[in-house]
Amino acid sequence: LLEGARKISSQAEDDTLKSGAGIINVSASLNYLNSLSVDYNDTAKVFPDILPVKPYDLLHFPGDHQKFNLTVISGKSNIYDIEVPNNIQGVSIKFNNLTLSFSDSGIEFRELEIKIMENAIPGPRDIQINLTETLGEEIYDVINITLDIRLPEHRVLMESFHGLNDWFPAISFYQMGFYDAMSDISDLNISIDYGMEYWTPEYNRDTDNSILTEERLSRYDIVILQAPILPYSPLEIRNMKNYFENGGSFLFLGTRYQDMVVENINHLFSQLGLDTQINEENIMNENWLGIGARISSQSVSELNNSEIFQNVSKFLWSYGNSFTISGNATSIATIENKSIASIYDGSLQEKGRFLAFGDLHWIFDDFRASTYSQDHFTLLKNSLDFLLPNDDVSIEMDLGLEQTSNSQINISIYLKDQTSESPITSSDYDNLEVIIINNDTIIQKINLNLTSSINGIYFNNTYNLPSPSYIPYSVLVNLSIGSKTYNKSAKILYFDALKMPKINGLITDTTSITRAPGESVTLTAQLDNSTYGNIDGFLTIYS
Repeated sequence: LLEGARKISSQAEDDTLKSGAGIINVSASLNYLNSLSVDYNDTAKVFPDILPVKPYDLLHFPGDHQKFNLTVISGKSNIYDIEVPNNIQGVSIKFNNLTLSFSDSGIEFRELEIKIMENAIPGPRDIQINLTETLGEEIYDVINITLDIRLPEHRVLMESFHGLNDWFPAISFYQMGFYDAMSDISDLNISIDYGMEYWTPEYNRDTDNSILTEERLSRYDIVILQAPILPYSPLEIRNMKNYFENGGSFLFLGTRYQDMVVENINHLFSQLGLDTQINEENIMNENWLGIGARISSQSVSELNNSEIFQNVSKFLWSYGNSFTISGNATSIATIENKSIASIYDGSLQEKGRFLAFGDLHWIFDDFRASTYSQDHFTLLKNSLDFLLPNDDVSIEMDLGLEQTSNSQINISIYLKDQTSESPITSSDYDNLEVIIINNDTIIQKINLNLTSSINGIYFNNTYNLPSPSYIPYSVLVNLSIGSKTYNKSAKILYFDALKMPKINGLITDTTSITRAPGESVTLTAQLDNSTYGNIDGFLTIYS
């Protein structure tokens, strides 16, 4: 049935991503059986046998990795081996077990992990994995893996914590719904970081997501805020302000105002000085039918910005908030004279840039809508071109971790000429300097390994940070080519694990929390050590 299944060419506009072999095709399956040897049962197949599969195919840049669950079907008692080629440049392929033992016909499962290593040279990889009989040389089936490895030119964070996008609740927009847009972003040589259960390998939404620390924000050129439900803490707002004032950019995606923390978001916008506020007003085309309503999408064609909407005639609007826009911000799209998109350019003040849409559906599950597909792609590309730095050279840096209790860190740097679309080698620049800074003081310079510089890759996998510090270390890259100097920085927190408080649990003085006037609840945090001093914290309760 797997071999004969008819592939599904494309998904319907209102459908989710599909998995599986396709639609059952009995006649094709019978043709497959007729093509086998006389003994039908002397067969073993692996599914899927072409990797990676959607939506688990965002595997292009150093550091990207994904896990796949493979089904192995045997028609008889047999022992099989999985043969993985050795020394695949820049690619790690691991199975949880390379041997399969069948006492009878049946099904076994294996986990396959594919990781693109930090030293991966750009270019295609065609990898063949064989399923063979242990006691013989016959190849029963083949897994074909095709990868297109590229150097990252920029890095974007799909910020999923505050929007609850990292799981499947009915009240938010799950991260996988952005897959089509994320795939197109990746095709523009932009690396994307995202988190979601059952999509990001070994991801746990309860423990693995993170607030917006200064070291986290420093890794990205753009942070995408996806219909925030949880409020930003005072610390996060301060970090986001510093990030924006140092050239970082934000793309805000809204929805119905009731489904967001509007007061908190407006406070954030005010702190950033964006001259944009979310109104407690929804723009939607609704028809009430009895006690319910039917919402119809509409086309936005009242566009007012040549840079964002160049070659864009329209985009889709399902439902979302309007904005009040003043000062240096500009309204760039309207529905019935109400502003639904805002733009702010802080680059003249050496700040970042800001772009906001009151409805996210054009970049969410309606991104590939048939009559809008080209307009949506062009709108996405124009938006990224506006938000990203426009330099002749791209510098991307990966420190592996945002926080660590281990002094040794891996530093990977990728240099590319944006004009010639070629890597910057050691003969192309006048000077390349990497320094470590802590508390505004230069600690030392870092030596780089140049063995992969012909491919624009520079690294140091043996550098040790001097000592733990509650202030993040900054790694600064300075690149000089002729009279021009380019720079890029990222931060990492090196902490002492013995001095890092851990909350093991919360105790309350009541079994329920109400909003009744005058009532209060005392929450007591149980720490892993009783000797800590005073600790400032911020708690969000969502119901």
